[in-house]
Amino acid sequence: MNSINNRLFSIRFFRWVCILALLWGLPEESLYAHNPRKIRVLTYNIRWGERADIATLSAVVKKTNPDFVALQEVEVDVKHPGKVQANHVHQISQFAQHTGMHVLFGAAFRVKRYPFGYGGGEFGNAVLSKYSFDSTRKHTYQAKGTEYRVGLETWVTLPDGKRVRFISTHLDHNNNPIRYAQVEEICRVFGNDDIPTVLCGDFNERPRDPNGCIARMDTEWVRACQEEANTFIAWNPTVKLDYVFYRPDPRWRVVSSQVIDESSASDHRPLLVEFELSE
Repeated sequence: MNSINNRLFSIRFFRWVCILALLWGLPEESLYAHNPRKIRVLTYNIRWGERADIATLSAVVKKTNPDFVALQEVEVDVKHPGKVQANHVHQISQFAQHTGMHVLFGAAFRVKRYPFGYGGGEFGNAVLSKYSFDSTRKHTYQAKGTEYRVGLETWVTLPDGKRVRFISTHLDHNNNPIRYAQVEEICRVFGNDDIPTVLCGDFNERPRDPNGCIARMDTEWVRACQEEANTFIAWNPTVKLDYVFYRPDPRWRVVSSQVIDESSASDHRPLLVEFELSE
């Protein structure tokens, strides 16, 4: 009996050795081939750091453990009158310091100098990523409202070899036709290929307008966030202004979507979506 047991143990041990040897010799992309990769995406309008410093905002970001972050209303060295904590702060370098993530800033415009000491520096969008950027591009929308707006495009190769595109955007805040025209540009510039893409940000529009920019996005992109997930105003959210979209549809599966319960660091609440990305 002991000899039989010993033989069975030897066979089982040999099988495990063979399996481990095979796995050890496989390239990393083969190990991931049949396991969709989970990707966590956060979008957050930080209200230019008026309500919290970058260390606090970075802690909000880190708590969600995102792979990619789209930030809006980011400032670089803007001068504010009085004792404002956002005064003359290079916010993007501080986000890099406090989160440990790769960072990219895309200026939408230079802040004009006004009386009483306000002005100077730049205002725009940012992307934070766990992974280094393969390439980046800033697209300034031709449709301009009271301020220029941009789509900040980044390309990243994931550890399993998949290449994805992630875009942070911020649309005009007070003009419906301008927002619609900006979405037309988004669809034309970023929506005409089969590249796995996530685009998110502050769209400054409620979801239920059948002729609005969100309805236009829905014709070519897939909305990853729930319609009733309100993000504004942070201390009493009654309006949804922040969105996550993706394309092409078959490559992505939404695992979860949630508005983060954070009411003091900004006037928007962060929106987190977890995806699975397949072959």
